[in-house]
Amino acid sequence: LVTEMGLKPYGWEAAATLCIIGGLIGRGRLDARRGPDVLGRDALLRDLADEKVHDKIDLEPQEAITASQVIELKTFLKDVLDAHPVSQDGKGVVEELTRAVADLRERVRGWQGRSAEYPFLNRLAPFGAALQELCDRPAAWYVAELPGRADAFVDLKDELYEPVQAFFTGPQREIYDAAAKTLREDRQNLHHIDEALIGPVRDALADPQILTSGRITRLKGEHEALRAA
Repeated sequence: LVTEMGLKPYGWEAAATLCIIGGLIGRGRLDARRGPDVLGRDALLRDLADEKVHDKIDLEPQEAITASQVIELKTFLKDVLDAHPVSQDGKGVVEELTRAVADLRERVRGWQGRSAEYPFLNRLAPFGAALQELCDRPAAWYVAELPGRADAFVDLKDELYEPVQAFFTGPQREIYDAAAKTLREDRQNLHHIDEALIGPVRDALADPQILTSGRITRLKGEHEALRAA
């Protein structure tokens, strides 16, 4: 493109063409890619300044994001991803959305890595898969596809993510950890205690549904009864 715009009848300087390209990318009218990856700001500035890689950059036209679509994306960011968008233009909002999704994906992956300690975290798998579906998409996808997927995503988040978030930020974790510690550290002393007291605590800790229906509250009482035995 730089070469062609430098020929007749245009006769543009390379710098002028690059400025136009950069402006169109900045306004979300073009995406610049090297291979499958959309170039971020720093990579784009570096590559546009390097003539040797110009032939490796693919430019893809993007549909303009309307004001109503920007509002819809910002609403998803605020109400679903608990983020606080600051951008006013479509491209900026999409960038904030992709970062928020990636951050949430990493948080969920971190929790899933602790499933040996907290077995109920295995239930996060469907939500993790839904997050992965939202990652690394072009801007046009978020505009065209995300609205149709939003309700299902919200349902998964409410069912699977929110209880875990509440667990790690509230008193439930302390209740769970205390019960697990008792079974772990006092197991040599539990052989003389009635199995009817031990079983409910052990079963609760292994229950994939422990974060629902007040099961943690019952665990607290069961653990207290075990400790008192």
